[in-house]
Amino acid sequence: MLRKSVGVLIALGVLLAVVSAVGVVETEPTSVTPHPTDEQLQREDTVTVVNASGEFAADLRLITHRADALAGNDDTVSNFTLGVGGSQRFSSPEPRVGTVPRLNRTQRRTAGFNQTVPESRSGPLALVDAEPGSRDVTVLLPSPDRLASLPATTYGQVIAHEMEHLPYRSADERTVSITRPVYTDTILASRAVREGVAEHTGARYVEMYGGDFDRSAPNPEGHWRNRLTSALYYEGYRYAEATGLRENSGAEITSTAELLHPTANRSPGALPDRQFARQLDGVTEPMATNRLGELLVRELLVSRGEAPGRAGEVAAGWRNGRIDRYDTPDGTVTVWTTVWANETAAATFARVYETNVPTTRVGSFDRGQCGSTERLLLVDGRRVTVVRCS
Repeated sequence: MLRKSVGVLIALGVLLAVVSAVGVVETEPTSVTPHPTDEQLQREDTVTVVNASGEFAADLRLITHRADALAGNDDTVSNFTLGVGGSQRFSSPEPRVGTVPRLNRTQRRTAGFNQTVPESRSGPLALVDAEPGSRDVTVLLPSPDRLASLPATTYGQVIAHEMEHLPYRSADERTVSITRPVYTDTILASRAVREGVAEHTGARYVEMYGGDFDRSAPNPEGHWRNRLTSALYYEGYRYAEATGLRENSGAEITSTAELLHPTANRSPGALPDRQFARQLDGVTEPMATNRLGELLVRELLVSRGEAPGRAGEVAAGWRNGRIDRYDTPDGTVTVWTTVWANETAAATFARVYETNVPTTRVGSFDRGQCGSTERLLLVDGRRVTVVRCS
């Protein structure tokens, strides 16, 4: 989802190509299968359809009532405007909130993410613009031609997905209000659950009213951030399906490990202690801190060419970690420490990591080693530490 502080932007399908800004588009009627409960739907809400008319507009209005009722939003929003083939331009561009992932360049380079594959230009399939607390919502939908190019995607599924988000559009405020250190792992898990629940609602719409739905595994090809976004949707959907979770349940997860293992107790323990600070010219507090969770560890290994299944097996041993950046008079030192389930899991990760990422294994850290190698790798029991100096 992409939201803004004044209005709210909800992005569906971040991997999908940008919906072109158009005026009036030619449309084809979409088939809506009659359902016995349609006459029981609450129709007090006003639904205005722009760039469509006749049977097609009537079908979209019916879909909106169905999806709104399925998501339980009857008392949340009262005026809907649907723009078919709408513009992605909004009145005041805002910084992207909750984008994936929240890692700065130094952290990405230290961890070793492979970014040699060009990042494809992509954009959302559908957008919602809504003022916080307002009962008026604008939903920008793809054109019929755009939707027809996507397998197993229907207007019903798209609208139901967006309807699920509406009562909780203030939820992303938690994302921007998290005090430092910003835990990327927590942010990714929170976003994945919200998007997964919305995907689940879209799938239930298809089950009730017809159509196809195929939440396939993320594509292993392409830029790692694109793949990570796809994995968020997939794992979030899988989590919602496994737990029967609805977004209004109040349930929160704090780690992607919980997301990846919904039936296991994978809540991480305390963050590992900071290491080596006393050797960094008196600098004791990092300038930036983050947490790379299990999902990012898995995608890191995949980005370096490890098979997805094997990467998942290795990453499953993750229990917690932190990545700290220290700015010293002699340059930047970034330290990434991970804690694993046991010494075997730690040793396995270290072995697979150094096979895929250039490192120099050392027995202890010495500040003077920084200038002679790209990354230092230390293994100490359940702890694996990667150190990179600028």
